[in-house]
Amino acid sequence: MKAIWLSVLIISSSLLLVTLIRKKDAVRWLGYAALNIGIAAFILYFTNMLGAKLNFHIPINLTTMLTVSVLGLPGYLLLAAIKLAIFM
Repeated sequence: MKAIWLSVLIISSSLLLVTLIRKKDAVRWLGYAALNIGIAAFILYFTNMLGAKLNFHIPINLTTMLTVSVLGLPGYLLLAAIKLAIFM
């Protein structure tokens, strides 16, 4: 079963690589997405640094970074509201 999943991973990765090589817009789009995820990670890190004194912490993981990078400020406020409503 592991061999099947490994072969699916290799085939899909190679098809993605071929697509990226053939289209220049895809490379630009992936760079833009990586930049948004990096900015989201920085914003969450900055929030955790400032919130340390108030015992306010939003974990930095792929889900929270994607939420902030895709939704922007509303996503950030959503995470903060969930944190305050459920965990405080």
